[in-house]
Amino acid sequence: MRTKQIALTLSALVAVYGCQPKSDAPVSFKADIAPIFSKHCLACHAEGGAGTRKSGLQLDSYENLMRGKVVTPGAISKSPLVTVILPTADHTKSMPMRGEKLSKSQVELVERWIAQGAKNN
Repeated sequence: MRTKQIALTLSALVAVYGCQPKSDAPVSFKADIAPIFSKHCLACHAEGGAGTRKSGLQLDSYENLMRGKVVTPGAISKSPLVTVILPTADHTKSMPMRGEKLSKSQVELVERWIAQGAKNN
């Protein structure tokens, strides 16, 4: 009987804690961040796009993103990219200008990636 109770308790713990998102899990630029940019940003911030022509910021590769000086690895508060993707951002500066805004979880993923050093992984 005692073994059964322990097994049930462990199963319950795995069910509850095993399904929680791992906020310390490594964020991958290629697997996590690039798809967000592809969906929300590249219509304007790819080579020749209106956003690239206006701001010079091109988000179609890690190298171009980092060349744009909008990300300071390890420092969310010093990364202008975060300021413009926040849902509370001034609507005249908030990105993307058109289309669907980033979700809270997408913004948090970008923030975690920056906090983890904004690696090209």
